Amino acid sequence: MIDRPNLPRIPHAFYKWYCKKDRYEELHGDLEESYERARRVDQAKLLYWWDVIRCCNPMHGRRPDRNQAKSYRYVAELLLHGHKKTLQDKSYFVINISGLAVGYCQFTFISLYIINELSYDQFHSKYENIYRVNAVPRV
Repeated sequence: MIDRPNLPRIPHAFYKWYCKKDRYEELHGDLEESYERARRVDQAKLLYWWDVIRCCNPMHGRRPDRNQAKSYRYVAELLLHGHKKTLQDKSYFVINISGLAVGYCQFTFISLYIINELSYDQFHSKYENIYRVNAVPRV
């Protein structure tokens, strides 16, 4: 058991910001008790992080800001603007999308090749005991 709780600052500050004022004291007491029950300090800190993450559910959190609706409108305007630009500059759009598709294909093929090379001879039961011997001819 830890004698005196010295709570980790970052998760404590986040939870204090996130939690509603009327629920903070009750939930913080539970978090502090679970922190005190841990046997080692490093284990207690890790469990405190985990408990803070688990306690962050919408019921305990703050209500969304009124400016959030404005941000949704802003994203909608950006999408509309992007759609208009693609209709105006069709050739530029096609070049960009085809370049992106070629890049994704190259990444996929290179990844598959590397995975295939790394899995060579792993179907044997004792594949870690397989060695390759190269003979170099003397001239």
